[in-house]
Amino acid sequence: MAMELAIICAVVGAVLGLRYNVLVLLPAVTFAMLFAVVVGMARADSFGSIVLMTMLLGTAIQLGYLAGIAIYAATEAICAALGKKGRDHELSAALGPACPPTWRAHSLRLTPSAMVRLHQLRPPQV
Repeated sequence: MAMELAIICAVVGAVLGLRYNVLVLLPAVTFAMLFAVVVGMARADSFGSIVLMTMLLGTAIQLGYLAGIAIYAATEAICAALGKKGRDHELSAALGPACPPTWRAHSLRLTPSAMVRLHQLRPPQV
């Protein structure tokens, strides 16, 4: 039972890594650990077994997230290497919809214009 839950958590972590930033791990790991505790108590497992399953699920979701980030980076590198002026136009056209956008929610690239806008922000007037 614990191995199946770990595989599911790893897949969920990979999906989260493909789409969201690292801050999504906090609620995801918390939910996975609470789920492990509830399942362990429902099955009347020993305390050590519950702790081990909790650690296993928390680690699985984090490793899955890491794998998702690696998959995204590899896909982005392949699409960047092909580029719009790729040598193989058929392959570039086939991969066009599959290539991720160049900007992601968790990429922390600040352009000079974005930095200027950040400096212009003022605290709310009370």
